[in-house]
Amino acid sequence: LTPMQKGRLTKVLAKKARYSEGVMTLGEYLASKELTAKRVINGGGRYNRHAYNRMDGDAQRAYEKRLTAARYHEVFFETYVMEIPKIVFDALDVTDVTDIDSLKQW
Repeated sequence: LTPMQKGRLTKVLAKKARYSEGVMTLGEYLASKELTAKRVINGGGRYNRHAYNRMDGDAQRAYEKRLTAARYHEVFFETYVMEIPKIVFDALDVTDVTDIDSLKQW
């Protein structure tokens, strides 16, 4: 990683959030859990019906294009899945189970 990427990674991992165990940083949370795998998925399922219905036809087509082009990065724990930022996803040393054939190539 470049020094700039290391700084961004440090900043993302230091951000505090409330989890079921209490308030902790993302880095502390990931360190306290046993990660089993990670994957990249298509973003077609993140549809906001209310925003979509307020758009005109051109804006709806652009919205659909953005949704299908989006990628989401997930990490698997023993009992659940969590979405994480891409920079953290790239830094994790865990088995990647992404199905490359299922991702559309743009």
